[in-house]
This record gives sequence, structure tokens and C-alpha cells, in this order.
Amino acid sequence: MISYHLTNTFSVPELLLLRLATNAVELMPDPKGKQKIWRCHEVARAVRNLLGTGRVIDGHYGKCDHTWIELHRKDDVYVPVILDVYAAGRVPQVQLVDMFWGLPHKKAYTVGEPRKDIRRSVVDYLVKSVQANPKWKKLKQRYEG
Repeated sequence: MISYHLTNTFSVPELLLLRLATNAVELMPDPKGKQKIWRCHEVARAVRNLLGTGRVIDGHYGKCDHTWIELHRKDDVYVPVILDVYAAGRVPQVQLVDMFWGLPHKKAYTVGEPRKDIRRSVVDYLVKSVQANPKWKKLKQRYEG
């Protein structure tokens, strides 16, 4: 079954960005050594750099520190779309979230201050790892073409 939101809520460009972001996250290497996990704060920045669009937002999802990418729609009403590339407590990991005022998750995402503890070396490593993958190059060309 095709959902209402797939056909009516999100635009084709937003759905293409979701697919591209999902592929980018899937192509990221697993952490090794002392690094047990990648944090959403670095993953969101890496994906934003790879996509070349959106705005990284640091804040909270519920009471958890969280970072996501905000996409802006080009319509008359400002209703942002969140591209959450490291969804907290949910799967799949990469999700599009419509921030329409009537939906309960609107209150779950709250904007905070920009983080000062971003590990730029991790962001750079994730970006370079994905860009070096031949699959990414083909996906990016298909998206841009």
C-alpha cells in the first residue's frame, strides 16, 4: 500500500533527498577501536555536506540531545521538513518528518544552541569515506541528472 504521506505530504525532491541520505548513511563505515558509535551530531553534518542542501539544527528530541537536517519547502506556508539521519529510538534510521503543527512529533523536536563539541575530524572522515565509494558517485550523478 502506498501511504498518503508518500504521495501527498512530501515532494519528489524531498523523497529523493531521503533516498540519497539513506544511501549515504548505509555507505558510512562502522566505527572501530575506541569509537563505539558515531554521534548524530557528526552524522547529520556529514550527510548535509554530502547532499549540499538543508540546514543542520542542534537541539533535542524529547529530552535527548539530538541533531537533524531541516529542509525548507518552496510553498506559501512555512512548514519545515526534518531529514533525521539518526532517528532517536526509531527505525528506520533515516526518516523524513513533516513538521505540520497538528502532529505530535512537532513538539518532540526543539531547537537548541549550536554545539561546540563537534568532532570535525569525524565529519570529514565520514564525508570522505562515502565520497570514495563508487556507488555514491553513481547515486549522486543520478540524483543531480
